[in-house]
Amino acid sequence: MALALGWGFFNVLWLGLKQGIMAAIILGMIVLTPLFMRTYAAIGAISEGNTATLTAARAVIDRLEKYVVLMRLGGVVAVVLAVWRPV
Repeated sequence: MALALGWGFFNVLWLGLKQGIMAAIILGMIVLTPLFMRTYAAIGAISEGNTATLTAARAVIDRLEKYVVLMRLGGVVAVVLAVWRPV
């Protein structure tokens, strides 16, 4: 759409910021995929009597939480930039 409207990629500041944020979110998801997979495996292995597995799952989830929050904030900023175009 940016090319169709003649704005190009990263030629307009607000559009470049939005595109950069979305690129960072996509890259973050790619980099964090192995950690997500380990989290799902740890959650699946949790049993009532196995406290070591529960502790490991909580540690992985705590490690992931800060990245997920950053990606969500980035998504909100990208949506705001997509809806409200600064002059």
